[in-house]
Amino acid sequence: MVLNSQRCQRLANDAIKRFSLDLKGLIVLTEATTNHFSLMPLIAALAGADRVIALGRDSRHGSYIKARYELLDLASAWSRSDMIWLTTDRLHDSISQADIVTNLGFVRPQK
Repeated sequence: MVLNSQRCQRLANDAIKRFSLDLKGLIVLTEATTNHFSLMPLIAALAGADRVIALGRDSRHGSYIKARYELLDLASAWSRSDMIWLTTDRLHDSISQADIVTNLGFVRPQK
């Protein structure tokens, strides 16, 4: 893992508190990718989202397998594994249940 898990979790919790981010009762759709962008699903989970759907795919920045590994590794370390669901299927029925959709690359419409 490239990221400092404890530092990232502390910074995420600080930001959640500072911005009073409360996602309880909501389903969040975001991306599953590598490096610092792998924090987005975790921030949503820490902020109380009922479920986080992380959409991933292979890209020039890394493979889906690597992104999945990084995200699940952090989710386990932060005790949030049960809140995050990963998929590569942009048309999966659960995506339509999202209350919040992030404006990140893998979530945007493909060209």
